Amino acid sequence: MPLPVGVPSRPGVVRWRYAAAVLACLAAPVWAAPENAQPRMPEPGLAPARTIQLRGTVFHVQGLEIEADAIYVTSLNKKAQRGYLHKFTRTGDLVRTVEITDGARDHPGGITRDGDGLWVPIAESHAGGSARIVRFDRHTLEPLASFEVADHIGAIAVDGERIYGANWRTKSFYVWRRDGTPLASPTNPTQVQYQDMKMTGGALVASGLMPDGRSGAVDWLDPETFAPRRRLALGKMAN
Repeated sequence: MPLPVGVPSRPGVVRWRYAAAVLACLAAPVWAAPENAQPRMPEPGLAPARTIQLRGTVFHVQGLEIEADAIYVTSLNKKAQRGYLHKFTRTGDLVRTVEITDGARDHPGGITRDGDGLWVPIAESHAGGSARIVRFDRHTLEPLASFEVADHIGAIAVDGERIYGANWRTKSFYVWRRDGTPLASPTNPTQVQYQDMKMTGGALVASGLMPDGRSGAVDWLDPETFAPRRRLALGKMAN
């Protein structure tokens, strides 16, 4: 795994649909926007509890994880074909950025915290491409463990000894043991293209793009059947 790299400071831009997942899961959403810009609200009455500007270089955002004293973001530099993991303070100051590109795997996905670790899928940027699922130390951002998957994995969640993943456009889910042993790979019954997932309250909470390609949803999924127990519909994206 490459060593940490320095980055210049400039405001990053995070699309609202990624923050919406954290709004539902953690009730502590974050929008990053250029100075003087106003964040776009998903729906009337669904205002963020707090808005935080992230100060540092962030590319195409893929995943977001928030804890008491830190914000973690994954992003993809499409032009350079490089993936990154960023750590910010809760006030939005950049702490560290590490490049996490793994050979041809340049596409990091949605992330999730597990104790002192952060699980991040890093995949080839096409359907059916391979992925490496990596657990990073949340303090140092150093890799701790990993396993490979023969499919593009774009989102991940952890529940004890089980790891859940979603492939390209979430055609299928995956369930593994922590060592990467596969347990199941059911078809997605919702057709929602999930971008980020968190395990909370006995449900797999996942946010993504609806089949119409414009509106979004946050779904509370049954972790055994992946059928939705509840849905929060989000407004359509601006052109």
